[in-house]
Amino acid sequence: MFSLVGLTYISSNENKRMHEVFFCLFVAGAVSYFICTCFLFAAAHRNAPPNLILEKSLKYKCYCAVFNVFALLLALYFYYRHNRYCETGVYTLFCFCEYLVVLSNIGFHMTAYLDFGDKEFVFETIKMDVETSMTRKGS
Repeated sequence: MFSLVGLTYISSNENKRMHEVFFCLFVAGAVSYFICTCFLFAAAHRNAPPNLILEKSLKYKCYCAVFNVFALLLALYFYYRHNRYCETGVYTLFCFCEYLVVLSNIGFHMTAYLDFGDKEFVFETIKMDVETSMTRKGS
């Protein structure tokens, strides 16, 4: 989360080195999370009864993770070419791949809908009568 905030507030025009550091931290954290989630999700449901929705969720998670790494590697390749050779249009390809990284990250997290689609989150406030609670404490 820290790296994402850093990416948001420090542009590459302001401080290129810090922007690169935040980007690398964000990507390392995201890819690690994707890999761990896919393995743990598969392991947790390995002996469970078949569930088509959870199988679909795992499949989408894995597709998004693989696509994310592929887009990231392409982005790194174009970034290197842009900085090394300063070719026309290569920075545009880098930016396009960067957007693909972001979209695959969003897609990965959208699979939570499949994981929790049939669940409900309920928030309640519990009101307690002050006199009743005081008499209970005093007893």
